[in-house]
Amino acid sequence: MSYIDRRLANDETIMYRGRFHWLEHVYAWASLIFLGVFLIGIFLFVRQMMKLKTTNFAITSERVITKRGFLKARVDQMSLDGVEGGKVRQSMLGRLLGYGIVVIEGRGDMELPLPKMADPAGFLRAVTNAQAQLRHEVQSVEVVDEETNIAPTAPSLDTNVDYVSVSETDLTIRTA
Repeated sequence: MSYIDRRLANDETIMYRGRFHWLEHVYAWASLIFLGVFLIGIFLFVRQMMKLKTTNFAITSERVITKRGFLKARVDQMSLDGVEGGKVRQSMLGRLLGYGIVVIEGRGDMELPLPKMADPAGFLRAVTNAQAQLRHEVQSVEVVDEETNIAPTAPSLDTNVDYVSVSETDLTIRTA
């Protein structure tokens, strides 16, 4: 169970998990093989493998979330309501091999940068789909009179309304 899975709110589900591109693993192993004789190769291998194992990024039904780090965790998140767009950054090699960086843009000047990943356009598409699903979820609220346990009926459109009063706990509509 990942860090993100353990921190989901009630009724929150993971809709899409980002994943690292296979070249990130190649970089770690190439560092070990070609520079392993020197301590720098071992250091680069361990650092890269720790990054791959301790970084999670996902889209849930409520937010986009990324977690980085092992001993000290850095968690960045943005609610789907706050997402206004996104950018995909790919080099020519990244376009050919299918990897890139995604930056989620929020309200104001807030940005949520995500690590280099496989299929960055697919991740951005999943954010858009999650936003659309969130917008289309309709939550109905039924007001019930506590004394009678009956939902009041609203006046019809052709009824004359004499008085309307709204407070924090009550809604009063008096008809003619």
